[in-house]
Amino acid sequence: LSLQHINGRNVWDILKLKVSEDQQSIVGFYEPENKAAQDLYRSYGFVETGEKDGEEVIAVLKLVP
Repeated sequence: LSLQHINGRNVWDILKLKVSEDQQSIVGFYEPENKAAQDLYRSYGFVETGEKDGEEVIAVLKLVP
């Protein structure tokens, strides 16, 4: 996979292979005006927490029930 072909979905596919079994959640951040990032996070089940880190929206994907 070359750097020219990396996009959000490619990064996610790589990341989920690296998550350890004891990991309980993954936290993501994106700029509020970046609707493509918001859609991508939501498509994988991330939920916005209502909090921000600076100007960035915080979204969490729970890996355990």
